[in-house]
Amino acid sequence: EDGGFDTNFDLPAINAKGERLTYVLEALDPTTRLRGQALATLTPGKKTEVQVRLLGKGELVVEVRDAAGAPVSNANVEVAQATFPGEFFSGTTDAEGRLRLGGLFEGVYTARARKVVGATAVLGSSGVSVGGGGVATARVVLAASGTIRGRFLASDRETPIPDAQVGVAGAGFATTGADGSFELVGVPLGSFRVQAQDPVN
Repeated sequence: EDGGFDTNFDLPAINAKGERLTYVLEALDPTTRLRGQALATLTPGKKTEVQVRLLGKGELVVEVRDAAGAPVSNANVEVAQATFPGEFFSGTTDAEGRLRLGGLFEGVYTARARKVVGATAVLGSSGVSVGGGGVATARVVLAASGTIRGRFLASDRETPIPDAQVGVAGAGFATTGADGSFELVGVPLGSFRVQAQDPVN
């Protein structure tokens, strides 16, 4: 009744190296279908309390423009969430160069657009944050672009950091794989600051 829960069984608190273990907790409301996630780092001999907040839902409008600022119709759009629960949407823009999506879990997303012009295709991407109960707008400009690839490593420069969020200011977000690798496509030409955060610490 109060939303509390208990694992009702003991979980290992440290690994073979004596390091504290962190667990990922997920919750699902069977009525609203809202979801939430939290991390819990255990301490040997102590009970760990953690709160899991259910994520709200919002809407996203993707506006696709060409280099001159004119709307681009019938552009292929993909929207990928860089945070939990990692949703993915796709569609095409209307006559006004817009694609409207509803029911998105709050979080950060990357909107990518592609349009075939003659024998070539132009790409673009944009990062956007969607809030619960609101309407967010992502403007994607189709122009010459490139791809950013890399790996996110710990301070020892060897240990990969998986499931981390990597952001490129104004261009989008990506989540690292098991080997710490990430990739962002459709990034406009230019210089960018790449930022990443370890999801555990």
